[in-house]
Amino acid sequence: MLVEITDRDAWLATIAKSLKANLKEGDDRFTFDNEVGKGTFSCYNIEDGIQVRSISFTLNEEILFKEQARKNKQTIIISFSFQGFPEGTVFVEHPQEVLGEEKQVLIYSDNSTMIGRFPVDKPRMFIEIHIRLDWLKRNYKDFINKNPNVDVGLTTNRSYLARQSYTLKHQRSLEELMFTEYPDEIKTPVYKGLVLIIVADILNQLQTSTEVVKKFTFSREVQVELDDLEEYIKSNLDREITIEMLCKKIGYSKTKLHNLFKSYFNYSMYDYIKYLRLSKAKSLLLTTTLPISEISIQVGYQSIPHFTNRFKKEFGVTPVQFRKGYNTEML
Repeated sequence: MLVEITDRDAWLATIAKSLKANLKEGDDRFTFDNEVGKGTFSCYNIEDGIQVRSISFTLNEEILFKEQARKNKQTIIISFSFQGFPEGTVFVEHPQEVLGEEKQVLIYSDNSTMIGRFPVDKPRMFIEIHIRLDWLKRNYKDFINKNPNVDVGLTTNRSYLARQSYTLKHQRSLEELMFTEYPDEIKTPVYKGLVLIIVADILNQLQTSTEVVKKFTFSREVQVELDDLEEYIKSNLDREITIEMLCKKIGYSKTKLHNLFKSYFNYSMYDYIKYLRLSKAKSLLLTTTLPISEISIQVGYQSIPHFTNRFKKEFGVTPVQFRKGYNTEML
């Protein structure tokens, strides 16, 4: 069963309809117990710029959730799972590693298409906090002042942030509090207090992470230049991309660009281009029925055997095996 969310503002209504649940107009939560499964979904706007979604369910049939990207929304999503993210969760817009269940906390943006497969009979509990960047700036002025480039880091380098490891302190207590149904008169202050604790915890980890702090030390101008270069690479993965070409485009010497690129992306240029090519290949294998030969060309490999060898060396399976393993006919 495929649940496809194309309008994130209508997230709760789309989920309710897909799970054959009853959602009354104006309600911010629903509970269901039917042939699809049982559970509770809620979507609560605490104030302008911040929303909390809590999700708890067990399914009787396997479901694939697919949330489409929402362009140009400066919204940060902190999503944490109490059982880990489902095997095979991927991002389409921003190439990612396929996530495993060891991942507990994830930061990404509304600009990412996210796909996750939820198996039968395994309880799942998630909390998502959707934060607009302007809300973050209003409520965490000290953090923003100490890290003036954090807005660039949080909005344009999502793939970098999503690869980091985060933990959530006092997770059990927060789990119990977040999944409690409060009276209307105290719901907003309780939720806001919990959200402030969680966001402060995550930002503190960002601030104390050596790699992230190093990221923030780049000037805004350099960050924008390197992000633009990354977008150029992503837009031309079907073509030959040489180091000389990138140096000419950005106006840096090979040595300078190599050092900046490696420090900024934690990859050499060669390895990052390969990573983006193969990540896009995974996304195409998962979300389309294109033949392997066409996917190979779209990600810059003119030789199918060469593409197959690269893919298997990186992920341990061939493209055909990967596609079969994720049963993409559901899409």
